Amino acid sequence: MIGSRLRLLAALLAVTCCAVPMLAEDPALAPAPTATAVAPLPVRPADVEPLAVGEQVPEVSVRNSNGEPVELRSLLGEGKLVIVFYRGGWCPYCNSHLADLKKIEPQISAKGARLIGICMDRPELIARYEAEHPLPFPLYSDGAADAIRAFRVAYRVTDDEVERLRSAGIDLIESSGHAHKLLPAPAVFIASKEGRLVYTFHSADYRKRIEPKDLLKALELGN
Repeated sequence: MIGSRLRLLAALLAVTCCAVPMLAEDPALAPAPTATAVAPLPVRPADVEPLAVGEQVPEVSVRNSNGEPVELRSLLGEGKLVIVFYRGGWCPYCNSHLADLKKIEPQISAKGARLIGICMDRPELIARYEAEHPLPFPLYSDGAADAIRAFRVAYRVTDDEVERLRSAGIDLIESSGHAHKLLPAPAVFIASKEGRLVYTFHSADYRKRIEPKDLLKALELGN
């Protein structure tokens, strides 16, 4: 009697062990996948790997100076879109770059292209900057860092650098309105009216930006 019961129990265990892998292989019955670890963002602009030529402008929102959300792809249209990522109005190199872009904006427009700037500043800081430094092109806020992540130009500022900037009167958390401590490597993307990237540029050195003549030349590339 005992021997019969042991043989029956062994048979049931064998059936159960064989059934588990079969259920896991069935997509309808397989358990939900566990979350995978997200690769940490680089801590140097030299280590970012931006979107490449041929990729599409991501579906991501930024905010205008009034704080209203704007879908970046909604800005695509009649001609090419020139997207310039810069750090913020607190950065003197960025301000010099914006001044250079202001000078060549008429030539950009003459080529049928549209120029925009995106930085980490809160919308109200952008509104203040535009009032003090009028520009012929719009600036947008990416305080939440959604766009710089999507374009893969984001890097994480070290705590030591955050403190160094704070000691110089620059509070990254206050200026962006978020505690992520992210900044973009200075970058330029040119997209076709269909949203395909036809040119990309990024600098490992925040002090160096694309030369105006090189940007105008890049507008001749692709369709």
